[in-house]
Amino acid sequence: IQDDPRTPISSLPYTISEPGSYYVTGNLSSTGHGIIIQSSGVTVDLMGFSLTGDGTSSYPDYENGIHVNGSTNAVIDRVIIKGGSISGFYDGLRYNVMNNSRIKELVVSGNANQGVYLKRSDGNTITDCTISGNAASGVYLNGSDSGQCDGNTITNCTISENGFYGVRLYTDSSGQCDGNTLQGNSIKGNVDRGIYIFRGDGNRIEGNNIWGN
Repeated sequence: IQDDPRTPISSLPYTISEPGSYYVTGNLSSTGHGIIIQSSGVTVDLMGFSLTGDGTSSYPDYENGIHVNGSTNAVIDRVIIKGGSISGFYDGLRYNVMNNSRIKELVVSGNANQGVYLKRSDGNTITDCTISGNAASGVYLNGSDSGQCDGNTITNCTISENGFYGVRLYTDSSGQCDGNTLQGNSIKGNVDRGIYIFRGDGNRIEGNNIWGN
């Protein structure tokens, strides 16, 4: 019998600065960020539990449920977040400069801004998630500020009843948001457009159920 090599997370906020596998030990709440990731090669398993903010976060002092803090000089990659619920934060999950990572089997709801926000992040997959009832967009891919948000995939997700767009792909004239794929999703009941693409090239939308937006 071997000891579990994973590291437990039993209180928030919690900062991950080393690669490895981490798991949540129960339902956790925070008045700041939930989990902050500052390293590549990280897996976080919520184990079916919930991360809950206090519902008071607003710009610019936002607190996010999962906050990946990469930069152009320190790109974070190979991150996996899976298996639980995130609510009551500013952005449910916010990723700055994160590549080749995976978000799966999450329920992201009731956050004050975006459900899942990827900025200047490439090659990521969001799959088998329910993203609903967030005040802004369900999923926002942003390639602005001379960056890019390319080659991401959103698949087999339910994205519903968010306060702005279901899925938003956006860049200003200095960046790009190209080659992303939306496939097999149910995108319904969002207050504005189901899918909104602004200045994006080569994006693929296939086999989605989009209605009631």
